[in-house]
Amino acid sequence: MKRVLLIIQLILILILEGCSLIPSPDKVNGIYYWRTTYDPSTEEKWFLNEHEIRRMYIRFFDVVIDDKKNIVPNATIQFNQNPSNELEYVPTVFITNEAMLAMKGKEGDYAHLITKRVHAMMMKNKIEKVHEVQLDCDWTTTSQNAFFILCDSIKNILHPKGFQLSSTIRLHQLRQEKPPVDKGVLMVYNTGAIKNPSTYNSILDISDVKHYLKGIKTQIPMDFAFPVFSWSIWFQDDNFVAIIRHTDLSNSDLYEDLGNNRYRVLKSHNLEGHYIYEGDIFRLERPRYSDIMKVKEVVEKAFHTDGRQHSVILYHLDNSNLSKYSSNEIENLYHSSH
Repeated sequence: MKRVLLIIQLILILILEGCSLIPSPDKVNGIYYWRTTYDPSTEEKWFLNEHEIRRMYIRFFDVVIDDKKNIVPNATIQFNQNPSNELEYVPTVFITNEAMLAMKGKEGDYAHLITKRVHAMMMKNKIEKVHEVQLDCDWTTTSQNAFFILCDSIKNILHPKGFQLSSTIRLHQLRQEKPPVDKGVLMVYNTGAIKNPSTYNSILDISDVKHYLKGIKTQIPMDFAFPVFSWSIWFQDDNFVAIIRHTDLSNSDLYEDLGNNRYRVLKSHNLEGHYIYEGDIFRLERPRYSDIMKVKEVVEKAFHTDGRQHSVILYHLDNSNLSKYSSNEIENLYHSSH
């Protein structure tokens, strides 16, 4: 009887610590949720179920520098729905490089602030099935040391509570020393020069990916994130103006298809809070299924010798973009090409 009571007490302690007794599987279908409101549509819920998505990376908030040069949380997600307990969730925190540089010497303090905020959001929104927290930062050589110290500090807070720490790995970071985390997610997108008018597709280009895969160092377990989103890049006189995220360029009264993913504005008009002028150019960028599969095969081949299981994560849950791909194409993206 005492043994049974001891087991029950242990279970209660683990639940209170926010840990699931079920270990996190190594290889699962994953997806990012990168919006400021958690309110997946009926179609998006169907997508999760249809493709057996078991892990969702939810961007909880950003860490930025405000107008007064303070390091503050920003764009915190609001939950209009409570996340389903059928999925495993990975709270994800995006940190700007400027904020990371400003943390130098105070990384331990911010590690406590970040983990405290993540935990409070988990409790408030009843997000229970969590094994891992992720940091997303496009760190550079100047901010690398501060980011690594922050990772160490957060990992030391998470590990005693039974959580792991992961971080995103940009392609340009592949040849660098890896951060002190339990695992990484290789972000296989945004590979090209977005502001260059001659770039064909800045979201995904296999020649860019191949360049970054040379001489890689695989010091930590790695999963792979592939893009299933689109946007338009707005140019005036060959100068980059902005990213327009939800542009319908099919209206032939407003846009002329120039071919090669380029569209010319025929009439000046308002679009997503911007005034677009006649003669401006949009470059529509949407990774084709065939291009993603080619890149996926190249990436998996580059990492196949490490003997590890690699999960595929799609970026991100948005039916307006996901509907551009067939169900069979999504299935093929999730399954290994080997």
